[in-house]
Amino acid sequence: MSALSKMREAEIKVDMTIGPVEEAYAMLSRHDCHVMREEVENVDTLQYRWTKVLSQSHKVQNHLLSIQPNFRKDLVNNITVYRDAVDDFIGDYDGKGPMELGITPQEASERVSIFQVK
Repeated sequence: MSALSKMREAEIKVDMTIGPVEEAYAMLSRHDCHVMREEVENVDTLQYRWTKVLSQSHKVQNHLLSIQPNFRKDLVNNITVYRDAVDDFIGDYDGKGPMELGITPQEASERVSIFQVK
């Protein structure tokens, strides 16, 4: 969502910049100042290209918004599975781990190895 906010801010800055650039080149043209033809053509198509960029960004934004719920649902499910796995691991470690009272150091070492694999 922060990316969308940054994009909106950039969009405003570009929108505010295009107009003055077009006006400056129009003024140069009115006063017959020498400006390279390529620059003039680039300025002439600037608004059109910017509109295409905005259109593409809105398509991508809409696509991301349409797939977001599925990713969110998967994320929530995976977090639940992860939490359950962590709870199971902690329960096993506390009940059958190397800190259990009355086991030999060798068995505690073996249990550490077993839990490291998990």
